[in-house]
Amino acid sequence: MWNIFDRKTIVSEKNGTIVVQSTFAQTDVFVGGFHQSSGYIQKMWRKALKHIPRSATVKTVLMLGLGGGSAVRELQDRFRGCAITVVEWDPAMIALYHELHPKSAPIVILEGDATILIPSMAQKFDLVIVDLFKGNETPAQLGDHPMVQAIANVVAPNGFCLLNAFVSLNLPSIFDQHLSRVEMWKYKFNTLVLYS
Repeated sequence: MWNIFDRKTIVSEKNGTIVVQSTFAQTDVFVGGFHQSSGYIQKMWRKALKHIPRSATVKTVLMLGLGGGSAVRELQDRFRGCAITVVEWDPAMIALYHELHPKSAPIVILEGDATILIPSMAQKFDLVIVDLFKGNETPAQLGDHPMVQAIANVVAPNGFCLLNAFVSLNLPSIFDQHLSRVEMWKYKFNTLVLYS
């Protein structure tokens, strides 16, 4: 259980130093000084999910990158009863998610590298969220055409892909070659793109 004004440091083999800070009802997770989960990130996802048309049927969601789980909560609020599968490479982040959200609705978490797991996936998802970062850096492979095509392959017909490019502004032009861009916008420091 977290108390008001708690601070904890976790050393991760994958992400380096993870800092967790709790202030009142808000818990923030940082890697390399950058938000992985926080009020900022939660509000960003809340607003981003509103860009998906109300008429869309979202029953299955694939998230690439878990962080502290800010997006999970927003997905469960926006698409009640949706089945969420998450790919997360860092076991320290997975353990932290379970610690921070012990009473959340169950989700499926696949521990592993998205660049290896996604190309072998056969399942299709109504919504794919791409939010892969180590601190503020996206993995280099995320900008490779085979990886982006693998992501496009797991988007269901009539489904959507939501990319958090943050400051990696070359990513949208690569995703544009494999998916149909619906909209691109900025949320403060982040660039987000919705594809169909």
